Amino acid sequence: MEIFVGSLPLTLRRWHLQEIFEKYGAVSSATVVIDYDTKQSKGYGFVKMPDRLQGLDAIASLNGREIDGVPLVVNETKYQRDEGRESRAEKPKASKPTNFSRDRYAKPDAAKPASTHRPSSGRPGFGKKSNSKKK
Repeated sequence: MEIFVGSLPLTLRRWHLQEIFEKYGAVSSATVVIDYDTKQSKGYGFVKMPDRLQGLDAIASLNGREIDGVPLVVNETKYQRDEGRESRAEKPKASKPTNFSRDRYAKPDAAKPASTHRPSSGRPGFGKKSNSKKK
């Protein structure tokens, strides 16, 4: 079971978070999310507990408990990878949308003329320069 822990004091470290949850059962991992740029805690983390009943007991006991004067927010994560959430590799591939540009390259029907090009009348078309000189 994966547990979200919010409103953590910025001085709290991973090992301290693990110690808090080990009072309620076995902890497989504890993580405090760190800001990449400042290298400081973002104030939340995650704890994984293999036994669901122990995890629910920890949530009920620790939600609202104050650490350094700050009440913790402890919830079960909404989406868990190992319990019902598909990873990107396991998702079925979506069918490709139909390519609307295929019609451009379709062969012309027998009723249509093979070429839509009009024979030149000898005069230049719009925007074209004439090579012949006027006399």
